Amino acid sequence: MMQGQANPQKEISSLIKEISTKIQSLYMRGPPFFERKKIEILQEKFLDLQKQNRLHQIDQIHLQKELNQIKQDLLKVEQILNKRDFFHFTLH
Repeated sequence: MMQGQANPQKEISSLIKEISTKIQSLYMRGPPFFERKKIEILQEKFLDLQKQNRLHQIDQIHLQKELNQIKQDLLKVEQILNKRDFFHFTLH
């Protein structure tokens, strides 16, 4: 816990990389329309946060909190896709 507080920029960089990878992997799965729209909205929010961060117009603690929320929302979409894939494969 101390390590995360000692270097928040490193943790933020890690979150950014993780979210970028997650967005890309979810798109590659060919999500249905509704889930694709959720991903697009989260991606736009993510890109806006990155832009604000580059322009230093955002507090690092707020940025970290927002990135964690985006990550959690992406994980929820991934769970929906996992359920869809599971039922798709078990029915065929």
